[in-house]
This record gives sequence, C-alpha cells and structure tokens, in this order.
Amino acid sequence: MLSGCIVVRLLILLLVLCISFKNFSFAQTYVNVGFGEHKSLGNKIYGMGTNKKIATAENLKEYKAKDNINICDVVIEGNDIVLNYKRGSKISTDGCAVDMLTLKSWNDHFVFDAILKHKRELKDCFKEGDGAFSENLVPFAYSIETEVFLKNSKTPPLYPGIQCDSSCKEKCSFCNNCLKDPALEIAWSRSGERDVIVHVQPNIEPQTKKCPAGGTIRSSDSKAKFRFEIANPDGPFWIQVKQMRGELNCTNDELKYLKSNKFSCMNKDQIVRPKSWEIVDKNFKTNGDYKYLFSFYFLPQSAARNRWENGTIRGNDHKPNGPNCDVEFRFNKKDFQLLINGEQDSGNVVTKPPLGPKPPESSNKTEPTTKETTPTTTIKPKEEGSNLKWVIIAVVVGVLLLILAIAGIGFVVIISKGEKDEDGGETAADTKVKKGEGKAKKPDGKGKSGAKERKEIVKVLCR
Repeated sequence: MLSGCIVVRLLILLLVLCISFKNFSFAQTYVNVGFGEHKSLGNKIYGMGTNKKIATAENLKEYKAKDNINICDVVIEGNDIVLNYKRGSKISTDGCAVDMLTLKSWNDHFVFDAILKHKRELKDCFKEGDGAFSENLVPFAYSIETEVFLKNSKTPPLYPGIQCDSSCKEKCSFCNNCLKDPALEIAWSRSGERDVIVHVQPNIEPQTKKCPAGGTIRSSDSKAKFRFEIANPDGPFWIQVKQMRGELNCTNDELKYLKSNKFSCMNKDQIVRPKSWEIVDKNFKTNGDYKYLFSFYFLPQSAARNRWENGTIRGNDHKPNGPNCDVEFRFNKKDFQLLINGEQDSGNVVTKPPLGPKPPESSNKTEPTTKETTPTTTIKPKEEGSNLKWVIIAVVVGVLLLILAIAGIGFVVIISKGEKDEDGGETAADTKVKKGEGKAKKPDGKGKSGAKERKEIVKVLCR
C-alpha cells in the first residue's frame, strides 16, 4: 500500500504549481500614461488616474500641478481648448502634460491649429534665415508614457542598440547613439521682410522640412495660423501642414513627411504613432462617445538643440531660449474634452459630441500598430478584461492540471507496484516450486536490489 505521505506531497506539489501558474497568468504589468498617470495595457486604459473631471471655462481653477508634472497653461475659448507656450514661462522651462477624452474616429490621428502671434508685427519677434528658426521652436509629444515624457524632458532620447544612418555622427557631434521615440518640433522663421517659413522635424533630428507661406501670410502680420495633422507614418504621410488662409506655396509635397523620407539619427520604426487608449475602467462613466484617452505634452526648451542653417545640430550645450513669439496650440472641443484634477461630476459628463460635422476619417488610414512599452507599475487587473481571455486561461489551467494529475497517478502506480514486488509478490520461480514443476533457480539479488532502491525513494519523499 502506498504511503499516505507521498499522496500528501503530490497534492502539495499540484497546489504549488497551480498557484504559480495563476500568478503568472493573471498578474499584468501596466504603464502610466498622461498627466493623470492612467494605468494602460496595450491599447486600453484599465484604471483612470487622478484627473477624471471634464473641464469647463468655470472650473479650470481646480486644475493643479502634481509633484512631478506641470499642468499646461490652458484656457477654454469658445469651441477651442487653447494651450499656450510662452518664453520664460514654467512650461518653457519644465514642460507640461494634458489629458483629453476623444472619439473613436480620432484614435489613430489628430489635428490641431498652431498659431504664431505677436502684439506688434511678426517680424519683430523672429529673425531671417533657416538657422533663426531655433528662436521660435516648440517641442511637443503625444501618445507616450509618462515616464518617457519625464526622461525626454531632461535628456535627448538617444539610446544604444538603435540603428540609424552613418551620417548621424557628422550632423550631430554628441549623438553617440540614435534616437528612440523622439518628440516633434515646430518652428518658424522668415525670408526677407515678408514671408513666414514653417519648419517641422523630429526632436534632435538634423533632417528638417520647411516651406514658405507663399506670400499669403506676411511677416508684417501679427498672427499666422497653420493646421497640423499627425497620422500613421505607414500611410500616405506622417505629418501634414496646411495654412488656414490660402494655399502654401510648396512643391513636391515638401512640407509632408512621407514614409520614403530619409532620416539621419533615427529610423522609421522609431516614429511615434498617434493613438488614443480605449477606456475600459468600469468605474469611469464615459456614458457616450468620448471613450478614448489622448495624452499630449509640451517639452521644455532645454529638450531641443539649436541648429545651423543646413540642419546640423550645433552642440549639446546649444539649447534654444524661446520662443520669441507667443505660440498657441488649439484643439477643437467637438473632438476633444479636457480632463482636470478630481472625480467625475455627473453634471458635466459629456455623452454626445456637440452639434457639428462628424470628425473625418484620416486620409492616412492604416492598421494600428502597437509599440512595446516600458513597465512601470504592477497591479492586479480589474474585471474589465475580456471574457474570452479568462475562458482561454481557464482552459489552459485545466489542461495543465489534468496533465499533472495523470503524471501523478502514473508515479503512484509505479511506486505501488514496486512495493508489491518487494513485500508480497511471487516470482515465476516461486510458483513453479509450489507446483512441483522443478527447482527454483537461486535468486541473483537484482529484484531485491531494485525493490530496495524504490524503498529508499519512498523514504526520501516521506522525510
């Protein structure tokens, strides 16, 4: 008879394996995104963070900074959420983050208006020449983790192991590594006394795009307005800029960043693809069409570097100190709803978009791509996960337990047979002696030796 202690040990082994597998399968690693440090996994938000209240023009005073993240200088004007970036402000020295609810139609691209303005004429706040655009440069980021924003605000996003063009070192003397997930930069300069030139490039990347405004916007104006669309780079374009008054005098899509464009210090895999996270936190009542979270960041001036006219980075210590002109980024409230500190207020939960035209599908539509993210926080997932996921996990657990049970039974049978042979089993020779069929051969001792070894195994298991 098999010793009871072996059965107990087998049951304990099965229990330990089951618990270990459960912890491995059900514990998930989340990353924080946005100002509220919301808990994300893949393309979903499983836990909304500290800012859950929809902002209005009246309650913006409740919007307060956190210990490690600034709030943006934001106002609500009519149908616009206005983010200000001014020289000497806390935003220009430390950066800021903002979270907004948005619609499914904007989950893989976004549009905003960038406005350059001055209390007098624009020519009074920027100089002539390509290299002069560093004086009116605004670095910004989107759809990245909170940790990446904080790190890139302090040091250039240069990482070992990233491949890029051999010309990188020639055009950026301190770039011993290549760029990973860089922010973007928008900048302005002027040509002669009249024409405004807009520039777009990844942060620290020497290859830039520029285009004059074709005479429809003059440097004698006090304001210049441009519309930017950021999309999936696998489509027809990554960045597209349009002037709001008239047409830009650009040829051969000069102001579009295309998939075929060549970079010096980054490869196309490191382009940050715009995305919004679907909110599946059941404790957060979206109750309508604004079910996606979009994160946007202004980076400080110190995150950028000045350039020569050919785009070459001047040096790691050459940081801009602008912008000399005031800059506004405007998001349409029809498409975005600003979130501020605090819990949801049932009185201002938006359930439907304001009346107006339906947000357009991106002309750059492609299949969404998910990038690997850096783990920051480990927590237990909530019940919001897919039912199919739990069914699959349950089936896998059941199959493993069945395999372990069969293996345990086989082990029990082998040990039991060994004990029977040792304690009460009869050999063929013994049977023949009893029946008088002949004399039994002298045992060679092998059977007893095997039984003795099995007995030792049992003793070890029962210690």
